[in-house]
Amino acid sequence: MRTAAGYQANLRVEASTPETVEDARRLYRATRDVTGMTPVGPVSGAGEEAEAFTKQSTPGFKYAEYMVHARAGNLVVKVWLAVGGTSYVSASMLAVKSLALLRAVQSAVPIV
Repeated sequence: MRTAAGYQANLRVEASTPETVEDARRLYRATRDVTGMTPVGPVSGAGEEAEAFTKQSTPGFKYAEYMVHARAGNLVVKVWLAVGGTSYVSASMLAVKSLALLRAVQSAVPIV
């Protein structure tokens, strides 16, 4: 994707439903362990476990990334949103969009 100004923009949404809740817990923790992003902290009201991460980089432009992942029962959902521009998009703006997507996926996928 591209922004209106032609900068890179990316969205990734993943929903996984491992067979057991314990498998879902392991998947959730593995994502946290390998993300390489800066933890923002827990996200309340988004599942039994939920947290967010951010990252800023400059690959020739200013690139802001936000990821939120959550586990409820055996459902693990991860939303990663990244937008480039002449200035960094605020983490709070990316958070609002990411959380809306996370909640939409959670409401669409059955939990065991």
